[in-house]
Amino acid sequence: MNYHWTDTNVTAFVLVFTANGCLAVRDFLPALDALRSRFEPRKVRFWMINSQPRDSRSNIVSEAAALGLTLPVLHDRVQLVARTY
Repeated sequence: MNYHWTDTNVTAFVLVFTANGCLAVRDFLPALDALRSRFEPRKVRFWMINSQPRDSRSNIVSEAAALGLTLPVLHDRVQLVARTY
């Protein structure tokens, strides 16, 4: 996020906190995709944040692929982002 902080092509960030096995993700993906379609042209960036220390990067990638996720999933293993927000 720090990299994009001064980027004039980014006006806002939407952070979606989740973890592998989160049942709610499947339910809100259609709404999230609709929001992305509406707001990404307005320079809003959407990211998922996995702050679960027990999840590994390879498992996160596997689950994202199984769910058909097209947005970036960041691994917040030490929960720095989660604790900040």
